[in-house]
Amino acid sequence: MSKGKRSVTLGPRHSRVPANVPARTNKKAFKTALALLRGDGAPVVARVEERVNHVQGRNRQLQVDVLLAAAIASAREGVMEPRRASALLRGLGSSTQIDCGIRVVKVHGADVVSEGQVRYLFDQIAKAFLPDGASHDHPVVDGEHVVNPDTGDIVAPADTLTVEQLVACECTSACPAALSAEHLGNELIGATWTHFGIPDTSTWAVDSYLLVSHYSPRSWGDAATMEFPDEPAAMTRTPAPGQPKAKAGKPRGGRKPSAGTKAAAVNAHNDWANTQPDAPLQPNSSRKRPPAGPTAAGDFTRLDREFPQIGADGRLVHTVDPDARNGFRGAGRSRRTEIANGRDKHALVASGMFGDGTPFPAFIRSYCLTPGGGDKTAACLAAVEHAQAGGAAVAELSLDRGYTNEPAVNLLAPMIERGVRLVMDHKQHQHRTRLHAPGVLEIDGNFYTDATPVGLRELPAHAKNTSTKARRELSARYDQRAVYMFRPNGTTDTGRPRFRGPAMPDRLVRNRGGTVTKTLGVKVSCPNSEYQHLAPAGLPRLWLTPDL
Repeated sequence: MSKGKRSVTLGPRHSRVPANVPARTNKKAFKTALALLRGDGAPVVARVEERVNHVQGRNRQLQVDVLLAAAIASAREGVMEPRRASALLRGLGSSTQIDCGIRVVKVHGADVVSEGQVRYLFDQIAKAFLPDGASHDHPVVDGEHVVNPDTGDIVAPADTLTVEQLVACECTSACPAALSAEHLGNELIGATWTHFGIPDTSTWAVDSYLLVSHYSPRSWGDAATMEFPDEPAAMTRTPAPGQPKAKAGKPRGGRKPSAGTKAAAVNAHNDWANTQPDAPLQPNSSRKRPPAGPTAAGDFTRLDREFPQIGADGRLVHTVDPDARNGFRGAGRSRRTEIANGRDKHALVASGMFGDGTPFPAFIRSYCLTPGGGDKTAACLAAVEHAQAGGAAVAELSLDRGYTNEPAVNLLAPMIERGVRLVMDHKQHQHRTRLHAPGVLEIDGNFYTDATPVGLRELPAHAKNTSTKARRELSARYDQRAVYMFRPNGTTDTGRPRFRGPAMPDRLVRNRGGTVTKTLGVKVSCPNSEYQHLAPAGLPRLWLTPDL
C-alpha cells in the first residue's frame, strides 16, 4: 500500500456500489432534499409514515425521509429507482451516513443499509398507497347498501337515507382513503416552492409526455386492434405536410424482443389458437401479479397467452403493469411519432414574465398521471385543482392541440368556473367564426362582440419557419382583436359562467357624492355604454356591423 493512503474496510454485504450504477453521487442534492423533507415537507413525510409504520416488527434502520431524499437526488429523467437510491446512500460520507441512521457502527465494522432494505421500504410505501391501502373514515355506499368500511357490515339500505346522509358517505380530501401518492406528491411540490421562496405567477402552461413503462410488452397487434379513446382514427389520419407519420404495429417499451423471440411467439400463438378456446390457463404463481382482467380475443401476437388483457376501463393491457396503456409518443431526438406503452404525465408549468421582462423559470407546480392515451381533459383539470389547492393563483393557462380538441363543456366551461382563462392552439377545423348569440361571435373558441372588425375575425395561425417580422405583425393583429373579446365575470348562483363586454369597466371611481368620475379596465368605446363619456381617449370605437 502506498504512503499516504488509508485502507478502507468495506462493511458486510451490499456495501459496494453495483457495477451498472454510477459511483458518483450528488451529495449536495441529497442534503438539500433532506432539508426540504425535514422542513416545509415534514407534514407530507408524516402522512407517509402514518401508513408505513403500522407494520409490526423491529424498528427500521432506514427512515422514510432519508429514502425519499435519496430517491429525489438520484432520480433521472423523472424516474426513481431503488437501485440508484441505494447506491447514493452507500456513497455518502461516513459522518452523513451515521447522522441519517443508515450506518450502524459495530464491533467488527460498520453495517450500511442494503439494497434489499431500500427496496423493502419502497415496496411498503407503494403498497400503502394502493386504492385499498387505507380505509374510509365514514360509511360508504356499496351498491344498494351503506356499509361499514372496517367490518363490511351493512349499516342501512341506500334508498332509506336522506340526501344529506348520502353526501356524508362521499369521500373528501380529508378522508384517508382519498389520500393518494399523487396528492402527497403535489403537496411536496408546493412545499418545495415555499421552501425555496419561489415567487408565484398567474400564467401557466400544461403539457403531457408519455412515460414508457419499463415492463416489456407481452402482446401487440396491428393498428386495427388498438384503441385510443381520445383519437379513434389517429392511425389512419393523413399527417400534415412535414409532419412524421405515426408508426403502427408493436407498442414500444421495455426490452425489444429479438427476431427469434418474435418468430417463436408467432408459432406459439398459432399452436395455442388451434387448441380449444376454453382451454384452462396456467394458474398464477405467488410471484405473479393477478391479471388486470380477462384475456382479449383477436388476432394479436402474444409472448404470453394471457395477454392482452381487458382492463377495468375496457382498454387493452399489454404488459404486467396493470395501469399502463398504449398511447402516442411524439417525435424527438431522432425518434418518429410512435405508439408506446406507459403513462401520460400531465404537468402544470410556470410561464410568463417577471416585471423586468425576464422569462419565468419553467418550474413544475403540479402534475397528474393517467394511463397512456387516456382522457386529457380530466387530467388537465386535476393538475389545475392540485395547484389551486396548494395556493397557486392560476389565472391564465396555455394548452396545445392535445387538449383543445375537446367540447367546450368538458374543458372551457370548467376552466371558466375556476376563473382560468385559456390560451389554446386550435386545430385547423377549429379556426372558425360563427354567431353564438345575438350580438356575440365565437371566434377561435372565445366570445367577441359582433362589432369586431371583419378584417380581424379570420386570422391565420402562426406558421413555422416564418420571419421574426412576420410573427410580430401577426401577433400585433391578434392583440388588436383581443380588445373586442368578452372577459370572464364570475359565475351565476347556479354556477354558470358570466362575461363582461369590452366596453364595460372593471372598476368605477366615484367622488364623495357618489358620482362616477372615472372608469378603469375599459377596452373599447361603445355608443351604447352609459360610461362612454368617461372612456379614455384613443380607444377603438365600436361600429355596429350586421351579424354573420
